Amino acid sequence: MPAYCYICDSCGRRGERVCASAHRNRPMPCECGNVMGRDIQAQFCSSKERAATAWPQYCEQLGVHPSQIPEAIAADKAMGLKTKYTPDGRMEFGSAAEVRRFCKLSGYRGNL
Repeated sequence: MPAYCYICDSCGRRGERVCASAHRNRPMPCECGNVMGRDIQAQFCSSKERAATAWPQYCEQLGVHPSQIPEAIAADKAMGLKTKYTPDGRMEFGSAAEVRRFCKLSGYRGNL
């Protein structure tokens, strides 16, 4: 199962959870009493490093089991997203603009 990153908007605490992809969007409780939301920015490097990084980039946190790729593509398409996955289930982003669009439409945190 993949590991997913989370962040608390209240206190800034970060966390990680290993779970089935079907449960990846469930909020994670934070020690401060609030809940953490998904943080896909944690998958990518800092802004300076990112500018020099070659595209495409592959995101394991948004990955799915290879058997779930058709289901994930269909779910993303229903949200208006055109996503690609590698044969091993990692999500592929072709540009920073794709990451920003994905974050905006899916509600994930990202800062590219």
